[in-house]
Amino acid sequence: MTQRITFSPLAERRQQAFARINAHFQSLAFANLHREQDWARKREIAGAVKSAGHVASTLEFAAEATSRDLSVSEFADLILSKSNPVDQRSWQRQQAIRAAEAAATLVDLAKVIDQLPQR
Repeated sequence: MTQRITFSPLAERRQQAFARINAHFQSLAFANLHREQDWARKREIAGAVKSAGHVASTLEFAAEATSRDLSVSEFADLILSKSNPVDQRSWQRQQAIRAAEAAATLVDLAKVIDQLPQR
């Protein structure tokens, strides 16, 4: 009695898609690192402003608020109202991985890769 082994190109391509998705999001993280560090610093200052008032602000933070015609408190509210780009990218990556897992055909898998966010 012989056993047949069947080869599924979808399984191999799915593993390649996972690697490509992870590499893509890693590349996005590296490309946006300086922006995200700046955003994290502003978010930290904004949190301090909301808990301790204007005295927690830095000169740069206050200057940026002024350049936007906002008070320091209003600028802090604006910063804190925005979503975290790191969390956003992590969610997008998870969605892409789930879509690759659910792909039933090679065409579906290719669509997942083609629809990866560019920023």
